[in-house]
Amino acid sequence: MACWMKTSTCRWTRARRRSISRSATIRIRYFSKARADLALAMSFFSNQLSHYFLQSILLALVLGSLVGIERQWNRRLVDLKTNALVAMGAALFMLLSKTPQGFVEPIQMAAQIVVGVGFLAGGIMFRDSRQAQGLNTAATLWCSAAVGAMCGMNRWFDASVASIAIVLANSLLGRVAQYLNKQMGIADNLTDSVQFQWVCSASDALVVHEKMTEMSRNSLWEMQEVRLERHGVDNTLLSITALFEQGESDKGALSIQQATAGWPAFNFSWRKL
Repeated sequence: MACWMKTSTCRWTRARRRSISRSATIRIRYFSKARADLALAMSFFSNQLSHYFLQSILLALVLGSLVGIERQWNRRLVDLKTNALVAMGAALFMLLSKTPQGFVEPIQMAAQIVVGVGFLAGGIMFRDSRQAQGLNTAATLWCSAAVGAMCGMNRWFDASVASIAIVLANSLLGRVAQYLNKQMGIADNLTDSVQFQWVCSASDALVVHEKMTEMSRNSLWEMQEVRLERHGVDNTLLSITALFEQGESDKGALSIQQATAGWPAFNFSWRKL
């Protein structure tokens, strides 16, 4: 009996070892095949997608984001995302005209990019009873497209310098213009437009509108436009555009934000136009 049990145990052990060995062999073959397929796919991907292409679109995305960060920080109408996409799109169009022998009619492609961005910028600009709005934003979009086009044409250093110049122009020249207007005595005739938005119920939107109207009567800013839109299923989006004196929009917007902290609303935001 003991010999039979010992023989059975030995047979079971040998069978178990053979099973484990077969499983290990199958796994090794599977992983080897998967690794070979992955290497083949990476080789095909690297052959089809050049490093020049990746570097161009990534640099365009980074430089466009650099321009957009300044716009986002100052709460402008066109933010980081739009400037980055415009720059990368311009780079892609320029890369579309690239062949192994060089670029095919790059000047015409750049001209078409300018026209396309012109239509995009035209939808941003509008005119109220006092002045045109959105001109600087549209010009920034054009500059972002130019940066992207230079990235697509392998002029990476020029594109980097241009993006830094755009950020400095938007940051510094605005203050210079305010100073000159103040010295010439025409600062009071210029205004900044700020849009405030609340997400709340329909009844609360009326309450917020009444409070903003009452606040504007005792302030140095005035309400220009009021819009009510449906937001989701049960909520309402209240948008109020206010006019401030040149250079006073940031201070005024922050004071309104503090004053409206306890008002009935789910969400509050503001941005310059």
